[in-house]
Amino acid sequence: MCAGVSMIAASAAGLWLVTPTVLLACTGLVLGYERLDLKRRFGDTPHLLPADDTTLPRVGTASASYSWLSFPG
Repeated sequence: MCAGVSMIAASAAGLWLVTPTVLLACTGLVLGYERLDLKRRFGDTPHLLPADDTTLPRVGTASASYSWLSFPG
């Protein structure tokens, strides 16, 4: 978004100075704080991903997923 606004405003300083600074700040926030906080809250195991499983989903679950993807909200 920062790069897009800089391009629309034709701001070279915004594109070449502000955008990389914002990207580095966001990266520092995620790696320096959020990663440690998430590791403290949830441990080392990822809880958001399903377990490795080779069984197929139930018919109701699969059809609901396909219909939601085909006709969102």
